[in-house]
Formats: sequence, structure tokens, C-alpha cells
Amino acid sequence: MKRSVLTGLRIPFALAAALCSGALATASERAHVHGHGTLQFVIENSTVDIAFSSPAGNLLGFEHQAHTPEETRIVDEVQAWLSTTPLIDTPDERCTLRTSEPDMGSRTEHDHHGHNHDDEEHRDIHVSQSLECPDLSNATALKTPLLRQYPGLQELDVMWVTPSGQSGATLTNEEQAINLAP
Repeated sequence: MKRSVLTGLRIPFALAAALCSGALATASERAHVHGHGTLQFVIENSTVDIAFSSPAGNLLGFEHQAHTPEETRIVDEVQAWLSTTPLIDTPDERCTLRTSEPDMGSRTEHDHHGHNHDDEEHRDIHVSQSLECPDLSNATALKTPLLRQYPGLQELDVMWVTPSGQSGATLTNEEQAINLAP
């Protein structure tokens, strides 16, 4: 069973309409792909609701449950960072975190191109956040610290809904800005 990356978010009417059209749903259909993650957000006035999803290996360096003290420390550090860091922000860093709910270990189905690997664990990390960002009505770009913080995350598929419409982009280490201008 696939888990929607938008689970747990307040879903404004504009996002519900976009989801019905299938514009954002395709990101949640993307398979568990190492090196890739998805970031979806909705801007409504000064509130930004965010959903982030990535294979655990991109952030932790492993996907199994933590077995050693070192692995436990890594999980705790990543969870603390995801709990306290806005996953998107304005260029002048004016967004404040209202809520953050990281899920550090949802098991996922993983297709190895027809190969069955029952002994392998595949886990995804999901994060739901709500931010308060003043003066978003004039914002033309946003940024995310995810690619800089986690080098195992090589591509980030970003989709958004704003009062002026919806769009998307793929960010990489070379291109980390989210250009909101049409």
C-alpha cells in the first residue's frame, strides 16, 4: 500500500482541486528511488504546508532499523534536524516553524525490476510541516536546505500550489532555488 506524502496536512481547497486533476499525485506514485525525494507545498496567505518524502538511505545512509549506537545517533540527529528546520524558506530566512512531524521509518514496497528481495528493508522518511512566512505574496523564489544538508539526496522533485496557480521543478545540487515566478 502506498502512503500519500500529503497525509496529515491541512488541505486547502486549491490543493484538493489540484490533487483531483492529478497534477501533484504523480510524485507519490514515483517508486522508492535512491537519490530522489519529493517536496510538495501549498501557500495560503502567510501559511505554508509542506510534505517531504525520501528513502531513508538518502538522509541516514542506511534504510534498516538502527542496530548500533552510531546508527541510533544518526537517526536521532536527522529527526532533530527535521523537527526544527523549515524545509523551505524565503531567501532572507523569514519563515518560522509552526509544526513539524517527522516519520522516520515507514516500510515501503520496493521493486527491483522484477527481482524479489524479501531480506532487504526499504524505509521512507516522511515529514509534514506547517510554516508561518510573512510577506509571501511578493515572493518570487524560495529555497530548501535539504540538498545541502543531505548529499545522498541528489534530486528533489518539488511541486507547489499558490494562489496564482501550481507548478513544479526538479532541484539538484547545481540548482537549489525554487522559482515561483511563472
